[in-house]
Amino acid sequence: MDEYRVGQFEAPRAEVTRLQEQARLISAQERAALAAVGVPTSGRGVEIGCGPGFFAEGLRRDDLGRKIVGLDIDGYILREARRRLPVVRGDGRGGLPFRAGSFDFAYSRLYLRHVEDPAAALLGMRGLVKPGGCLAAIDSSDASLLLDPMPTDFATVAAGRREWFSRRGCSAEVGHHLPGLFARAELGNVKVKAVVLDSATVGRETFAQIVLTPFLQAAQPVLNDPARMAAAHAAVDHWVAAGDSYGAITLFVVGGRV
Repeated sequence: MDEYRVGQFEAPRAEVTRLQEQARLISAQERAALAAVGVPTSGRGVEIGCGPGFFAEGLRRDDLGRKIVGLDIDGYILREARRRLPVVRGDGRGGLPFRAGSFDFAYSRLYLRHVEDPAAALLGMRGLVKPGGCLAAIDSSDASLLLDPMPTDFATVAAGRREWFSRRGCSAEVGHHLPGLFARAELGNVKVKAVVLDSATVGRETFAQIVLTPFLQAAQPVLNDPARMAAAHAAVDHWVAAGDSYGAITLFVVGGRV
């Protein structure tokens, strides 16, 4: 798997299910955070890297005055997203298929980690928003992941995931860099909210499914060692089964005015 496209997964439906569960558990908190950093309750918006559309669907349901279009490059996932919102196929890293100033707000969710130049991507998104509108982004940083105890050999898995991102010129550490990126993009009234997802709230099994599984997925092609990966999966299963395990990760939600 050279990049994150659900259509390239061996079991893409399983990944869609994971994303659906992720949205079910935490998107309400994320949507509230977007409102707190300035995303309006009405108007026309676009989600860059919309995936299967579960998040945008919830955002539209919160406030029926919002009209949201989704953009994604993955043809497989767009077929899924069309069930939930209007979508356009395109790559947010290149020329965006919309006129400048077309939207009252634009946002991305867990997208900037997958681009080589988040600052340039952010400027491209900014160009889509009319003056006075809101630009926002949601992303996490792997550096914020806390696990007690650490599953056996998980540090190697995490290093493999970092290498997977690095080979593509990307980084899963973008979340805590968002405030600085927004400031350097000369956005006004920059606001930041942190949303913590933890195993005490969602349960260890669910936390492992939606947070730790992506680490295992990304490390697999880098480590290229079936025995070691089997042991890593077993260690995560043991972590889930242990009564004293705890895990948490932070999502950073940032917004600013154009």
